[in-house]
Amino acid sequence: MSEIKDKYAQKGTNPKHAGRKPSAITVLKRLALEEAGEEAEKSLAVVIKIRNTAKSEKIKMAAAVEIMDRVWGKSTQKNEHTGKDGKPLIPIELFEAALNKAYGPS
Repeated sequence: MSEIKDKYAQKGTNPKHAGRKPSAITVLKRLALEEAGEEAEKSLAVVIKIRNTAKSEKIKMAAAVEIMDRVWGKSTQKNEHTGKDGKPLIPIELFEAALNKAYGPS
């Protein structure tokens, strides 16, 4: 038993105090996330209650969509990055004219 006490008597070898202490900001972030998680659970419970008790089908559907968006995430949106037939969205002449107006001719 005294061997174990001697082992932990050396500075920095006690497993209770192992590792770097978390900064105050880290502790506050952790507390904020825990509190936000609790609030999120309460909010989700409210939306589920609305979905289950609403008389309007429109409200039930809106609540169901909200729940699905939170659980599975919203579906991705298709974005067009080019114009018709792969051409630029803004004609290059207009783009160059805007640059020249803003920054002067190159």
